[in-house]
Amino acid sequence: MAAFVIRTTDIPGIFDELQAGRARIGWSYEDRLDLRLIKDKIDQGEALDEHECAAKRCLGFLTRVAENDYLVYPHQPKRRQFTVVQVTGGYDYSGPEERLKNDFRSYRPCSLETPHPVSSYDRIVPSQLRHRMGTQARFSEIYDTRSLFLFLEAVPDAGRPQDDSNQPAISRIYSDLRELLPDSLHREFSSVDLSRRFCKDLFERMGYPVYVQEGPHEAGSDVVVTVSSQLLPEDVEFRVGVQVFSYKGNIEASALEDKLNQLLEGWDKNKLDYGLLLTTGNCGEDAKRVLREHYSNEPCKKVRLIEGDQLADFFLRYFPLDY
Repeated sequence: MAAFVIRTTDIPGIFDELQAGRARIGWSYEDRLDLRLIKDKIDQGEALDEHECAAKRCLGFLTRVAENDYLVYPHQPKRRQFTVVQVTGGYDYSGPEERLKNDFRSYRPCSLETPHPVSSYDRIVPSQLRHRMGTQARFSEIYDTRSLFLFLEAVPDAGRPQDDSNQPAISRIYSDLRELLPDSLHREFSSVDLSRRFCKDLFERMGYPVYVQEGPHEAGSDVVVTVSSQLLPEDVEFRVGVQVFSYKGNIEASALEDKLNQLLEGWDKNKLDYGLLLTTGNCGEDAKRVLREHYSNEPCKKVRLIEGDQLADFFLRYFPLDY
């Protein structure tokens, strides 16, 4: 999904139209400025006059915006406020009787994503989004949509009392880092380095004894972690076998099944109590179904999956910035 900024300043009536389910854009005050007509003239190689050339700056409202995309309206309904809608249908052009200030006849059906207007300086608004809304262009794309989606997730917190805490901004930074870390870990710790170097360091930071046993004698566990607790008798400990694989992007079900089978084949030889599949990649529903089927067939051999997003959480927790 894409996102765009529609600049209308604080013209009265635009917000009422957004509430009514019509997202409008300006420079559409005459019948001949219907963006479909302008596109036809361009396609046929015909020259545009001065007014049509000006309206052409909004052509992306027809050609680039798609259903389910987001539109951000800064200064609506008032200055230093903004409204976000999601597009629910195709482009259309209203009759002259529906003009706003003799303009704004181009529109798309929409639904409100911000139930109430949000202050541009609300603490939930990322500075990057605030900066993007300051563009002077009447139509422009938000190419990095992460800031918008982070804002939309936080919309329920809009309008709450402000304080001097940096926590909302810090949380957004951590969200960005969490998204980038799996690929970074794959790049820095590819192949055996992920188990030999990173996982050994990680588990030791978590306070567990670690034994790295890569190679032909690993029997399906690149790393074996010994887990004990002060709440258990001193002679009670659990052995967790870890099958580690550095991977970028989505992991196919067949690839995850291969790793699971390797872990299970060496279960008895490694004297495991539990198993762990740890990867920098991410597993879809088909891959996770492989684990659920395993639980049904062998409920006594419990295996947990730690994929890229969860591994990023561990990294942020156990590898402080002064490392």
